[in-house]
Amino acid sequence: QTSLPEPCCSVVGPVSILLSFFSMTVLDSARHPANPASEGSSPSGSTNISSGTNGHSDFVLVYHRSPYDEQIDADGTRHWVDQTSPNGIIPTLRNLFSEQPRGTWIAWRKEADEGVVVSDERLQIRASVNITLRRLPLTETQISSFYHVTSKESFWPILHSFPGYFSVDNSDWQIFEQVNESFARAACEEAAPGATIWVHDYNLWLAPAFIRRQRPDVRIAFFHHTPFPSCDV
Repeated sequence: QTSLPEPCCSVVGPVSILLSFFSMTVLDSARHPANPASEGSSPSGSTNISSGTNGHSDFVLVYHRSPYDEQIDADGTRHWVDQTSPNGIIPTLRNLFSEQPRGTWIAWRKEADEGVVVSDERLQIRASVNITLRRLPLTETQISSFYHVTSKESFWPILHSFPGYFSVDNSDWQIFEQVNESFARAACEEAAPGATIWVHDYNLWLAPAFIRRQRPDVRIAFFHHTPFPSCDV
């Protein structure tokens, strides 16, 4: 892949901006008691959540990255460990859930089998901050096209004012739309009536529109993790 120059400004601003922005969304966590139903407890630091809890989250965070990294021991035991996040985004977003016990974080997971229909995974992670995590299964082809090619090779250079590195030769807009629609679907299924859905970053640009079509009742917030291109671009 082409090596790009350093951006002219920080990709992510101070983490305090995230909290300031979030404070403007006016969440109302008092509408429902914090008592999510669950089943399937295991010693792996997580619990499988029953499908009957769909639509009970007052706060839904939509971000391609998970709040914790998954590690699986040789005996199959699953552990959740802190993400390596030098800019502090993951820990900052994760801490919001300490005050949102009925919140859900939506991310992806890599699914090895191409062409096999696999359901979303819903877990209650028990770690430094307890989080309900819903992970969408994406194949290697989807991840490569949606994230590494269309987002990184087409959008990223333009956003950082490097039009000379812009390329659409390998981009697949249909896959980009499909992945965004999948994230939107999951968010709508998790959101309680009148919930706040907070979408993150440019690779999920289309998700808010897909969400609005399905859920006119929710509040949608969007945080852009990159700069916008300069006017001459």
